[in-house]
Amino acid sequence: MKYNCKYCKFTWEGFPDTFDKVLTHEKTHKKGKTHGDM
Repeated sequence: MKYNCKYCKFTWEGFPDTFDKVLTHEKTHKKGKTHGDM
């Protein structure tokens, strides 16, 4: 599996059992940080 964050340069590649790293990363964007391209 691959994941590229659309808000920054974070990328992840691995197995579904480590996908929680992606979910944890996405939470960093939901803490009131604004992005013009949302």
